Amino acid sequence: NEESKSLKIGGMGLKNVYLRLKLLYGEESIFEIENTLPQRTIFILGGPIYTSKEEYYEHNPKL
Repeated sequence: NEESKSLKIGGMGLKNVYLRLKLLYGEESIFEIENTLPQRTIFILGGPIYTSKEEYYEHNPKL
């Protein structure tokens, strides 16, 4: 998709993380990269928190 194509990253590591988050959490996934200073980058990654396997599979019936 267009969002993954816009990731101009030298290696495949961050792209793989992005794709896995999308696969696991779909639109609820969080993947942000922010350059704050010349030598500092902030990465924010995440998704919803489930308290049990049952709750996870309830929200992800395709798995």
